[in-house]
Amino acid sequence: MKKRTRQTLIADILKRETIGNQSELVEALRDKGIEVTQATISRDIKEMKLIKTKSKKGTFHYRLPETSPSYIPEELGRLLSGSLVHVSYQRDKVLLKTTPGSATAIARIIEEEYLDYLFTVMTDEDKVLLFCLDKKEAYQLYQSFSTYVTK
Repeated sequence: MKKRTRQTLIADILKRETIGNQSELVEALRDKGIEVTQATISRDIKEMKLIKTKSKKGTFHYRLPETSPSYIPEELGRLLSGSLVHVSYQRDKVLLKTTPGSATAIARIIEEEYLDYLFTVMTDEDKVLLFCLDKKEAYQLYQSFSTYVTK
């Protein structure tokens, strides 16, 4: 399983379940048929910048950080997997070239999910141009989206 796919699945699990430690996360993934080691989960937690917070009951659990440029929501991942043709970036801009007709749907989700990192988004039938607030976030988005380019 690709890292990006696994991390998207981890994010989905954390949205639905209370996960208190790495062992519970390994078990939740196994319940979904995904075999993974604790070392892999540890790296994923670090890369995804997961946060451990205390609940009202006093127990700790993992949660996703506020939207991160490295996180790709499941719906967006599905759209990108089938329609992303090319990704490029320059300074604070990211250009996504898609199959005709899919750019608008992709742009809508990107605007919703990454609002804190974007100045604006422009789109036409087969391109999405992201104007990011800074170069670092543009590069992170570029890296995240690059894993979905259709070969």
